Amino acid sequence: MYVFSVSVISENGHFIEVDIEKNGFRVARVYGYGSPGEVKSQGSVTTVIDLDSNDEVAVKLTWPGTTVLHGNGYSSFSGYLLSRH
Repeated sequence: MYVFSVSVISENGHFIEVDIEKNGFRVARVYGYGSPGEVKSQGSVTTVIDLDSNDEVAVKLTWPGTTVLHGNGYSSFSGYLLSRH
């Protein structure tokens, strides 16, 4: 069992959706919308995932498919082992 967290900040005036995926399938979604005039908008999600040795976990920008995700140390991804089987 692992815990994964994603925190994202969208650029001004943009809506974004970011997924945490296990083996290509969504297990959690986070979104952010920085309405015009706002500097940024933050969203975050944390989920617990049961993983086997060949499983893969990824973070994917699913909408809009262009780079409106604000980086610069504000968006992050982390994960850690919670317990063994």
